[in-house]
Amino acid sequence: MHNTEHDIDIIYKRHQSKMLRLATLLLKDTQAAEDTVSDVFLSLSDCGIGNVANIEGYLLTTVRNRCLNRLKSLSHREKVKRCLPIENVPDNISCNDYCMEAEERMQAIEAFILENLTLQTQTVMRMRFRENMKYAEIATKLNISEAAVYKHLAQGIRKLRQRFNP
Repeated sequence: MHNTEHDIDIIYKRHQSKMLRLATLLLKDTQAAEDTVSDVFLSLSDCGIGNVANIEGYLLTTVRNRCLNRLKSLSHREKVKRCLPIENVPDNISCNDYCMEAEERMQAIEAFILENLTLQTQTVMRMRFRENMKYAEIATKLNISEAAVYKHLAQGIRKLRQRFNP
């Protein structure tokens, strides 16, 4: 069954706000959230949804998956910058200064990792956080147990917290 424009309009009006809230929550970027929701609705006109029993569940799952794919494609630096809340910038600091400060913090973290963590812990952390590998993948690639992967990550994170969040 092919969807008519009228059907998609009804679906849009009924579910758009929930989809947008979910996308904004995941992406922490209103424009990216709007783009993602729009992409989902554009795909509806192409693929059809006549046989979907739970349209709301389908739409929210599709939005979630597209948001996760979008986040996965971000570089490590972009992910870190998204975690630095811009709204907490004091009035006397420009956005450029704030970004420079964030960049300096990233460099300090990277220097600390190189100087204070074992090579194995550095490797495990890079594979987990930069390459988004799963524990099992890291364990297989490094020929260590998943428990060892966990221990390296826990040790690295603990040392970072002690240094940067005393």
